[in-house]
Amino acid sequence: MKIVDWFARKLGYVKSGMKRRNYAAANTDRLVFNWPTVNTSADAELRGSLTELRARSRQLARDNDYAKRFLALCKVNIIGPQGILVQSKATLKSDTERLDTKLNKAIETAWYKWGRPGMCTADGILSWVDAQALFVQTLATDGEVLIQKVKSVDGDFMLKFIEADQIDIRKNEALSNGNEIRMGVEVNGDGKPVAYWLHPTHPGDAQIWSVSSSQSVRFPADSFIHAFVKDRPSQTRGVPWMHSAMLRLKMLGGYEEAELVAARVCASKMGFFETPTGDEFVGEAVEAGTGAKITTSEPGTFGELPVGQKFTSWDPTHPAGNFDPFTKAILRGVASGVNVSYHSLTGDLTDVNYSSIRSGTLEQRDNWRILQRFVIDHFCQPVFEEWLFRFLMLSGLGVSEFDRMSDPDWNVRGWEWVDPLKDINASVVAIENGLSTRTLELAKQGLDFEEILDQLAFEKDLAAEKGIVFPGVTTDQGNGNQDNQVSSAAA
Repeated sequence: MKIVDWFARKLGYVKSGMKRRNYAAANTDRLVFNWPTVNTSADAELRGSLTELRARSRQLARDNDYAKRFLALCKVNIIGPQGILVQSKATLKSDTERLDTKLNKAIETAWYKWGRPGMCTADGILSWVDAQALFVQTLATDGEVLIQKVKSVDGDFMLKFIEADQIDIRKNEALSNGNEIRMGVEVNGDGKPVAYWLHPTHPGDAQIWSVSSSQSVRFPADSFIHAFVKDRPSQTRGVPWMHSAMLRLKMLGGYEEAELVAARVCASKMGFFETPTGDEFVGEAVEAGTGAKITTSEPGTFGELPVGQKFTSWDPTHPAGNFDPFTKAILRGVASGVNVSYHSLTGDLTDVNYSSIRSGTLEQRDNWRILQRFVIDHFCQPVFEEWLFRFLMLSGLGVSEFDRMSDPDWNVRGWEWVDPLKDINASVVAIENGLSTRTLELAKQGLDFEEILDQLAFEKDLAAEKGIVFPGVTTDQGNGNQDNQVSSAAA
């Protein structure tokens, strides 16, 4: 090959001088030779990686500070201290435009009673808020959640959380009826799950409790809730949320450990006593049975060298000067991998100002709202519908009323304002100009307009009963008084 032709090919030209029409990212030269170019299905990639991914994600969740922080952020921001609350919106039979207040109150009361600790889960331990937190924790750590819908002795509805490991990942085959079993999930021709092949016990128990779980059993899919965030159309199982950040987290943990040990060594042994003859030397500690010398390092100690040996000084400085910026750079990548802001993940506010923290916080809250919607659609609503069906049967109301009651509102947690006065005034202006409503603005804070009105009415009646008169609320907005504007919107 002529040298001109070789250069032309390297530069992306053919002999005729026409530019080659391809993408730079598709090149296969020496710079990207180890970049995979084989397209496989999502299940094909997961089949060989999911077990290790899940095990390593759980290890990080147990031992890594930043992984634990991420999981805590998920629970705090998606679920919150009160959980995702239901507000029944059943309408009157005679007037579908008006709410059936009495029926809605009865449904909400029964739902909250069912959600008490020990009532809603088969293990008799969790409350409904606990179950939501466990759902999110498991979803983030394992990438998927499997919940069995079971019936108690008295016919009530209960939840049973099952470890995703019990889905037989080794079960993969094509069935004669046209269905396929993919990593323990049996799907029909449309990819819809129709059954789950489960080990009767956790496979890990076989190594500890001598419990056999080798043979998986088929269970119909309609008795389960299997939730995971789907990244690809062909995906049948979920991926741990930390998967792209796990390697960084592991390597950073090892680096921090090495720096910590090195810093401890630097601050420990200070030097040696060296004598002309070494006759006074009695020897260092020796490991019993092997004769190997044990080298220790303790603060404020001086050791003695035997004759013939000379100490060469070693004066390391740890942690190194680039430790802090290097660690920050890695953690910024980790924060991007788990889709949270750096300052939220680390608690480091040294370089944060109002504008940057506001921008990062608002963007991050949009992501939390997406996940709140996912939890509602894939957990809260299916659980409520199943509970409501059993409730109607047991209460004697009849399942014919199901459609009228099965579409509640779900009130998610909100967040306090970054700058309360500015943001509340912005809401006031939006309401006054018809760009928003009180209901929407309160919903952003996780509050319900109807409950606010009930509480205000209760306070007004109670104050009148006690003979207490509060200052009147001004509704005149023409005087430009900012406090009056805020009070008017709040009212």
